[in-house]
Amino acid sequence: MGAPTKCKPEYCQTLIDHMEEGYSFESFAALANCCVDTLHEWANVHEDFSVAKKTARAKQLHANEKLIRDIAKHGDGNATAAIFILKNCHPKQWRDRRELEVTQPANMTDEELLKEAKALIAKAEA
Repeated sequence: MGAPTKCKPEYCQTLIDHMEEGYSFESFAALANCCVDTLHEWANVHEDFSVAKKTARAKQLHANEKLIRDIAKHGDGNATAAIFILKNCHPKQWRDRRELEVTQPANMTDEELLKEAKALIAKAEA
């Protein structure tokens, strides 16, 4: 058996409050006096902490979107910094573009690949 966990029940609400201010999940490690890896472990092991993390992420997104909306509305603040925060903290919701790499199977000629693509398009349109 390992050492008992240092994850306290009150950390759930403290995490939500922390991230509701726009702070990151990882910076909560400073408040919990642990390393970031420990936070991730707690989220994997403790269901209540995992739910709190998901709730806190939503509140963090709200706080960060409010920040950029207020900058746009009132002109107070650094829009570039706010966009940077959104793109780095919420990459699924905020990104400039999606990159897609398409590779051709090594054993197919261009003609075979074109024929297969046309067949797939015809099937999709049917």
